[in-house]
Amino acid sequence: MAAEFIRLNGGLWGELDRIGRWWDRNEEICIVGLNENKNIILFGEVKWSKNPVGSEVLRQLKEKARKVLWGNSKTEKRFVIFSLKGFTEELIRQAREERVILVREDKIIAGRTN
Repeated sequence: MAAEFIRLNGGLWGELDRIGRWWDRNEEICIVGLNENKNIILFGEVKWSKNPVGSEVLRQLKEKARKVLWGNSKTEKRFVIFSLKGFTEELIRQAREERVILVREDKIIAGRTN
């Protein structure tokens, strides 16, 4: 569902040349998408827990994203989080400030709109 949403809403982060997962020995990122022409990398996390997702999930996603070796110092990093039960007010505020996309039930709650 999340990958399909990303494919259908490519204008939010630019068309992606490739999309998939990333993992190393200890960690995994649910979604990583690349736009090689525009030098953009998209990192996404999918949470289907019974509780709203908080800022800690974004912090952890950003930490894991630092381990992905792609692009250069000018690469634009974008973030998206999907949640079944929504998001805390703190994360919604942070997402608006940092232009992180939050998606609940295929609806954009906060973040980048272009």
